[in-house]
Amino acid sequence: MISISLSRSIQRASFAVLTALAALAAQVSLAAPSSFSVSVPGTPDGAAFDTAVGSNRAGCGGANVSPAVSWSNLPAGTNSLAITFWDVDAQKGAGMVQWVHYGIPASVPGVPAGFAGSATAGHEGTNGRGEAAYAGPCPPATDAAHHYVIQVFALDISPSELEAGLSRAQLTTKMASHVLASASVFEHYGSSSGAH
Repeated sequence: MISISLSRSIQRASFAVLTALAALAAQVSLAAPSSFSVSVPGTPDGAAFDTAVGSNRAGCGGANVSPAVSWSNLPAGTNSLAITFWDVDAQKGAGMVQWVHYGIPASVPGVPAGFAGSATAGHEGTNGRGEAAYAGPCPPATDAAHHYVIQVFALDISPSELEAGLSRAQLTTKMASHVLASASVFEHYGSSSGAH
């Protein structure tokens, strides 16, 4: 009887411990911060960019206005952010860099449309045409809509750490050991969206 009572006491104690641990785990889960996320205001993930985002070069039909980009839930220790905008279908799959911007202070919750070229924060990087500027999309009219990735990186380095004019490849190399988190949004632009 003593052995049975002792066994039951141990079982009850074990159950109480497990219950307490489960409750603690639930509290930790509820308290855990949400993941770093990125969005293009007014353009849901997977949708078509507004025509204004497209290039204003002859035959492209756009206004060359860089898209608004916002972010939330920056990881602890974030000091600056970097944005890259990439056409994954351009040049027969080799890709095309539309925009690179970095050195944005962590206190900034996002950038408005048209931020490139009139930016009050950060540095313009070099696009795929060799220009330190925004280059709006302009896929060939004969192509299907091209797919684009806007990626934002949360970095642990100060906004002034990197020099201006870096290409996407150079930026990737220099920030490699400083990325705390990154998040992306995927959009398209081209014939299926009524633009080219």
